[in-house]
Amino acid sequence: MTSATRAVLDANVYLRSAVDKSDSARDWTEKLGRTIVGHAPDLLWAELTNALRGYVAAALIDRASAQEAIELTKRLPIELHSARDLAEKALDAALAHGLSAYDGCYLVLA
Repeated sequence: MTSATRAVLDANVYLRSAVDKSDSARDWTEKLGRTIVGHAPDLLWAELTNALRGYVAAALIDRASAQEAIELTKRLPIELHSARDLAEKALDAALAHGLSAYDGCYLVLA
């Protein structure tokens, strides 16, 4: 891959791409592995799964659709980074910017 851009994509991008069929989110995920090298903290999976649980609980999608969204996301070329390694800096970023610790991980990674 030549001249690829590094991007940190939040779990919501993957959720909106797989479930909501958002054009802008799909545009980002379709570029992964081609013009964008995607990065995310490994907590991406817990965030995505939790959001999908909420969709299923609210009867917005069924369990099979939630499972399909997980499978679609698993096939994307995303470089995962340990939340353990990001934790200390994420705490500082979260406190400095009024973010959740989860968002602090994404910010530090970016």
